[in-house]
Amino acid sequence: MPDWKRYSTGLHRVSDKCYAYMQPPGNWGLNNTAFFVSGGEALMMDTGCDIRLTDRMLDAIGEAEPAASRVGTVVLTHWHVDHVHGINAPRLRGSRVHASRICANWMANLPPRRWLEAIGSLEGDARRQIEYLLGNKFDFTGLDYIPPTDVFEGGTELEVGGCKVSVIEGKPCHTRSDNIVHIPEEGVVHGGDLVSAGRHVGLQYPFMENLLELVDLMLSWDAQVYIPGHGPLLDARDLRDIRTYLQFMQSEARRRYDAGIPVAAATEDILRNLGPYKGLRGAENLFFTIKMLFCEFAGDTTDHVRRDYPGYLAKQWELRKSVPRKFPELFAQF
Repeated sequence: MPDWKRYSTGLHRVSDKCYAYMQPPGNWGLNNTAFFVSGGEALMMDTGCDIRLTDRMLDAIGEAEPAASRVGTVVLTHWHVDHVHGINAPRLRGSRVHASRICANWMANLPPRRWLEAIGSLEGDARRQIEYLLGNKFDFTGLDYIPPTDVFEGGTELEVGGCKVSVIEGKPCHTRSDNIVHIPEEGVVHGGDLVSAGRHVGLQYPFMENLLELVDLMLSWDAQVYIPGHGPLLDARDLRDIRTYLQFMQSEARRRYDAGIPVAAATEDILRNLGPYKGLRGAENLFFTIKMLFCEFAGDTTDHVRRDYPGYLAKQWELRKSVPRKFPELFAQF
């Protein structure tokens, strides 16, 4: 079962040399990061979405492990701002920051100032949604564009305190480039935002097959702990359960696609027939996921849910209101 008992704000030791810093309830901006400390060296996997939250993470690991008072290496799993803006923390300014080329390019094309200008110019439902997501929980002052120091394609091998760390770049599914961090000696994997427990998948690119391939790769390592980008810690059994769920969604979408049912009607039909998955949070996300599956079935690999970001936010706001009204049984427990 997902480790809900340890899903509390702060630093949690998950192996001899690895820690997870978690931020429930795991909404936008409240992501999990991870630390690996070995031989007097420290690796951080992802950062917080602002300097203040990242400083809290660094304070916590520094108190638990004096050797981590200086983090020498940072690996970014993907470009979403709640995972990368924290590299502005002063204590990380001298760190080697590793990112895939695609991730680095996104960061260059959407630096903090441009992102803040973009969300500041939003109107209507898009503005309502971003205000709901941010909710005055974050402090975006002091953010500058800081490019990664080390850029790779396909993956990279690192050594931290004499221990091997593998970084594997996946094909598009959550973003165009999601990296998995594997620490074989510790039996620990940081999977970024690829999967999470207790909520429906928010597939953002039309590549469920790619996501399943990455889940299979993570399962092949038979790790003891899988740290997701949001939500509680997972083990291999949890990951297998998530794989079964992903296959269920793929199969249900395919059946309706082959029957010629329009994507919106297909999604509503799936919501009425979720079976064992009706207790998951975020049912509204399936409107994006099923759309991406339909694009994949049609061979349209150019679409993705954030291609029109204001439109995506506005649709999120509309669905957040309309789906609970239409399917109250999926939300009553919450």
